[in-house]
Amino acid sequence: MKVYKIKITESLSRVVEIEAGSSEDAVAKVNGLYKNAVITLDSSDYTEVNICELTDAELLEKLSGKNVKSLN
Repeated sequence: MKVYKIKITESLSRVVEIEAGSSEDAVAKVNGLYKNAVITLDSSDYTEVNICELTDAELLEKLSGKNVKSLN
């Protein structure tokens, strides 16, 4: 049998309300809160999953041998 590389991508998303002087400041504040793990996304923030076969070009460009798990 042939071995295929299949990529599984899950997306999480949340809308956060925050007071700030500008939209840039709001983004910076939320970015800081996220980086410091004050805001953490979890299974309740799940929005979608995409499962697809990787092409050879995608494998070379994106994975470079990392994050590849064999299930054989």
